[in-house]
Amino acid sequence: LPANVAAGLRTGRVAADPRVGRRAPAISRCHGRVAADPRVGRRTPAISRCHTNTPAISRCHTLRQNAFTLVEAVLAITLTLILSAAAIGGLSGVQAWRGSSAVRRFEGDMLYARSTALLSTRRVMCVLSAGTSYALQQETAPGTGSVVSPVIQNPMTDQPWQVAFGDIASGLSVTLQPARNPTEFGFGADGRLIDRNGSVLTSDLVLTFSNRATVTLRAESGLCEVQWP
Repeated sequence: LPANVAAGLRTGRVAADPRVGRRAPAISRCHGRVAADPRVGRRTPAISRCHTNTPAISRCHTLRQNAFTLVEAVLAITLTLILSAAAIGGLSGVQAWRGSSAVRRFEGDMLYARSTALLSTRRVMCVLSAGTSYALQQETAPGTGSVVSPVIQNPMTDQPWQVAFGDIASGLSVTLQPARNPTEFGFGADGRLIDRNGSVLTSDLVLTFSNRATVTLRAESGLCEVQWP
């Protein structure tokens, strides 16, 4: 190359072209500027050496945009653990609330059975089945001791009074102390606790639920008390 053109390449400046008698554009190595082209009489972009690596740079930016940083990954894992703990705690709270509702339901049913015995003067029995369900039964006539299974209708549903603890709280069960065989007790015409034969019980009955709540039935009055863990 002529010396003036070589100098132009090194400095990026416009140098004189002795072949055409006028100044020719030098090739810009870094800026990619638009320079005049004397051969075609119009402006054309000069060649920039700085943009030869453009595809590689674009690939780097694409990889950065598609990848996760370590901080982002840690934040995502932390948020996932927090949400999981909150969900598990919420489910535990719902289960505890359902267990409490089942105990309250049993307490209310015992009060209803006692009130029915007092008003009708016919004994009402509560029959426990494997500690997971119970039914309310009533003798057909006062003082006969003849009990059919079941006669008491639930006034809310017009269905036989049978309740399964698992329908209210999954896995809930109850244990009766002192143990009785068969597992049943009732309320006499005077409201006191009785056995299947109508004999008045002399000791209280304690029903312990699997959620550690206890219901105590007083022998002398037939009233019940609930204690929570």
